[in-house]
Order: sequence, then C-alpha cells, then structure tokens
Amino acid sequence: MQETYWLENSEQMAIFLRKWHEPTQQPTAILQIAHGMAEHGGRYHDFAQWLVERGIFVYAHDHRGHGKTGERSESMGFFSKQNGFERVVDDMRTVTNQIEQAHPDVPIILLGHSMGSFLVRRYIQRFNNVVNGVILSGTSFDQGIMGKAGQLIARLEAKVRGDRTASPLLHKLTFGSFERPFKKKGESWLSRDSSIVTTYEQDPLCGFVSSTRFYDDLLGGISLIHKQEEVNKINKAMPLFIISGMSDPVGKNSKGVRQVANSYQAAGMENVTTKLYPDARHEILFETNWLEVYQDILHWIELKILS
Repeated sequence: MQETYWLENSEQMAIFLRKWHEPTQQPTAILQIAHGMAEHGGRYHDFAQWLVERGIFVYAHDHRGHGKTGERSESMGFFSKQNGFERVVDDMRTVTNQIEQAHPDVPIILLGHSMGSFLVRRYIQRFNNVVNGVILSGTSFDQGIMGKAGQLIARLEAKVRGDRTASPLLHKLTFGSFERPFKKKGESWLSRDSSIVTTYEQDPLCGFVSSTRFYDDLLGGISLIHKQEEVNKINKAMPLFIISGMSDPVGKNSKGVRQVANSYQAAGMENVTTKLYPDARHEILFETNWLEVYQDILHWIELKILS
C-alpha cells in the first residue's frame, strides 16, 4: 500500500513524501529514491509496489521545486536563493532520518536517477556512513567546459531576467541535445516505450522549464561532485551499483557512465558494479526491459546488502 504525508525540513519547508509498504510485515531493506529533473516521486509507483511484494519498502519524496513540494511552495523549477544543490541534499538526509526512526536497524539503499544520481553522489560525500548502499541510474561524468559555459549563461540570465525566471534557452540547450539522436523528437530520448513517453508528456508535473537559478545550482553541483577532494570523502567500502541504457544521451551512450565507474574505482572504492543495457535509453526503470532491470536491482540488493 501507499501512504503520503508532508515532512518538514530544516527550513520549515513542507516536503511531500510517499511511502510504499506492507503494514503487516517487517521490511528486509528500505529503498529511498531521489527522482530526476522535471519529474516527481509518484512516477516510481509500479517499481515501488514490485519491491514491496518482495519485502523491500520504498520511500520517495518530491524534491523542492518539483512535484507536489514545488506546487505547494509555488516554486516549480527553483531550488533556493542560495546553495540550492546542497539544500536538496539536506532534504534527502531529512527523509533518511524519517526512515531511520520508522525502521531502526533496517538497511537503507539510496537510489538516484539522473539529477537524483548527482544529488546522491553528493549525499555520500557529505554523509558517508549513513546508508548501506547506493544505486545510480542515468548518471554521467563532469561536463567540463560545457558545464561551466552553461553555468555562466544561467548567471547572466539571472542578472537580466531574475533568478526565478524560467530559462527556455537553457532548457533547449540541454534537452535539445538529448533529443537530437532520435528520429522521433519530444521526450522519446527517455524510453523506447511510447506509452511511457506519452504519459510523461501529459503529466502536468513533468517536463516543465526550470529557472535560471536552478541551472546554476545543478551545473555547479555536478562540477562539485567531481572534485577529487570530495570524491575522496566517500566510504570506500560502500556497495555501488551503476545502471544505464547504452543509448542514454545523458550518459553519452555509456561513455560517461564508464567514466564515473572508473573514477570511483581509481579513488579506491572496492565494491563498484556496473550494468549497461543495450539499446535502452535514459529512464531505465521505465524501459521496455523494465522487468530485467527490476530483477537486477533486487539481485544486487540481495547479494551486496542482505547476504
């Protein structure tokens, strides 16, 4: 079953949280989901229900500026006036606190998709002994000069048009490059399953244009998580599972994903597993081979966390 409620963060902001569980059972593990950009935690309902049937409870909140959290605060596509990336990570820690209180001594796995994967990577740099394992979906490596250029554009736009103003320019520069490799434009880069794409496009809480400040925060956060001194803060024994479609433009068709895995192994991480899915696109949990991905995640949890 699914329950929803509002959780107050450290700034007294209301964060919308979903919990999928079976009240009559004790979980073997908890999965905490950090969703991606311009989407919300409710999209993970089917995945969560599948895990609950196998003894794993799931929590997924809507990040600030997203979903019902952003809707309630009238701040869609906006994190914060200052340090937005770090404050979203703080919110994730608040959710973990809630999980720890509800389920003491139950292992917690943190799953981040796309933007959520970058937030999770920052989380384990700042809180390196809190969760028991991490799954990264649809992640990529540092964008280098392109990321810095995007951040400069965001700051210039913010000065001229305001930091809460939506940026169609940065939206087009970002998502236009993702759409380009595919014959069918729009959001087809997300999945080969056209019904998933249609549902996303028709969801009023998905696909919105984010603010200038949001892009500044996100691009700055991506740059930060790749600094070697920050990578070195991660618990080297942390089990890490990196999954991606080989036709995911965010991960540069797996090139960026391999760079992430290699960088963690070079930093001394002892337990990194990577699984790449041929022809699959960005939203690997919503792909035509979704059951294979679900089963791989469950197998990894059983092998690396529960055994």
